[in-house]
Amino acid sequence: MNFPIFRRTADDKHFYCIEAEDRFIELQRIGSRAVLHRVQASLYPERLRIHEMIHGDEGRYSELMPKEWSDLLQRYGLTEA
Repeated sequence: MNFPIFRRTADDKHFYCIEAEDRFIELQRIGSRAVLHRVQASLYPERLRIHEMIHGDEGRYSELMPKEWSDLLQRYGLTEA
């Protein structure tokens, strides 16, 4: 699999940059602002969540283009570092 992989939830409130099978960055929109969460998946449920994000989980997650991810970071003044 080639990483990073980008996903979004169907409600467009959560956006993901999946860096590897065991870690991802989540951009969560809260009203007019956004927060970044870094997740290191050390437990099985967290790894299963990443697997579901990658494979769509029956329509719950859809593809996000890399430019859309960059645009979201810029819009909310966030950085991945």
